[in-house]
Amino acid sequence: MDIYSVALATGLALLATAASAVMGTVVVWAAFFRTYLLVLPLLLLLFLFTQNTGGLVPIYSRGVGTLFFPWFFWALWILAGIAVLRDKLLRVPVVPCNMRPWIAGFLLLFLAQSAVGFALSLPAKESLSGFGLIHIANMGLLTLLLLRTVDTEKALDLLIWAGLIVIAARDLFGVGRYLFFGGDPANPYDYAQYVPGAKLTFFDINDSLLACIGGAYCGFRLLHDHGSLSTAQKWFFAGVIVLAAATILFSLRRTAWGGLMLVSALTVLLAPKRKRLALAIPMVGVIAAGLGVLFFQRFAVAWQHAQIGWNALYYDMVGGAHYGQASLRALELQLGWEAYVDSPIFGQGPWGRFAAYSGFGETWHGGEGAYGFVHSGVIHILFKSGLVGFALLCGLVCSFFSFLKRTYPLLEPRYRAVLVMGAAGMVFMVPDILFGTPFIQMRTTQLIGFCFALPYVAYNVARRSDKKAS
Repeated sequence: MDIYSVALATGLALLATAASAVMGTVVVWAAFFRTYLLVLPLLLLLFLFTQNTGGLVPIYSRGVGTLFFPWFFWALWILAGIAVLRDKLLRVPVVPCNMRPWIAGFLLLFLAQSAVGFALSLPAKESLSGFGLIHIANMGLLTLLLLRTVDTEKALDLLIWAGLIVIAARDLFGVGRYLFFGGDPANPYDYAQYVPGAKLTFFDINDSLLACIGGAYCGFRLLHDHGSLSTAQKWFFAGVIVLAAATILFSLRRTAWGGLMLVSALTVLLAPKRKRLALAIPMVGVIAAGLGVLFFQRFAVAWQHAQIGWNALYYDMVGGAHYGQASLRALELQLGWEAYVDSPIFGQGPWGRFAAYSGFGETWHGGEGAYGFVHSGVIHILFKSGLVGFALLCGLVCSFFSFLKRTYPLLEPRYRAVLVMGAAGMVFMVPDILFGTPFIQMRTTQLIGFCFALPYVAYNVARRSDKKAS
């Protein structure tokens, strides 16, 4: 063997070993002293990659199923374990959070339901099904993880600015694709022939959610913290707001439009009194004009089902020649409610199914999740976890908004903007929680957890900054 080949091979091996050692050292250092540097990439992946892929395998899937749970869950659990271990070793006090008991309640209920499933000899795939409470439990886990890791002004600034840049870039991509390349290919309105020929920016509600929270933050800073912003920041924030409005309006999602209206009302309500009317008039005009144009594109196909007028806004909730005496969506909600009534205290569990109905067909309820979810987050919680789960959800939401009301007056504008960012996200999701399927989707629940965390992170960082200043 040639001596130079041996030397080269040995050198490369030593170099690889040294690089691995350095990387390992950096990861360990980051895990204990800059944990947010490990959490931030996980969040940005949520921002970047959609869960609706039009038939393609999403990055959030289980893949070949070797590890049973998706890789994202494993990463989340590992980071949570690292954060807890770090805080114990470094004696970092636990950040107060009035949502913690409700999050713990959901976790315990999820574990209890899973234990019952195993006791009934149900397979793990059903006992730990994503159609149960596992996504809500992990939603709470992400919220608490962010409270533990984003605990300095530097970490919060990095989170917000990295998030805004990624949101703006993705919105620009979505709007550009809509204008020049036919829009989102994952478009069931078109390929499922609900609205043939329709095109949109993003079908995934989460991209509209991200656009909304980015626009809400930028709008609040421009309204309330205008003097501290540079000219470049002002133009950037204005651009984010325009892109956010376009992304949501051209998503063609009714729940996104409803959420946009609610957040617009919140923005006007929080604006300085002398600016409210001046802000409300152009805002209402732009939204009304945009929706007026899009109304005919989104619901043109609906006129044959709902006759004429504003009934087209809820064409899939009415009967007629196409659907019979009741729409499939209304029938689904009715059957889900009946399944809840059959087990009102603890619900049907993750494996629960409502009564099968052949009229749904494969396009509405097919595959392994058939009859295991409904298009209403509220009824879904009742259906799967009964009054216990519903009480936990109410406690979670009420504790969040009571915290907002209590802490909003205590924060400076730059921290209030972060609080409003989270509040806007939750307000935006109200229509989807009422009429969509948020709790069976990993990306949706994780981003809800992100929104839940933002006000608490802002308050915690502001309080620590005040202590350092004093």
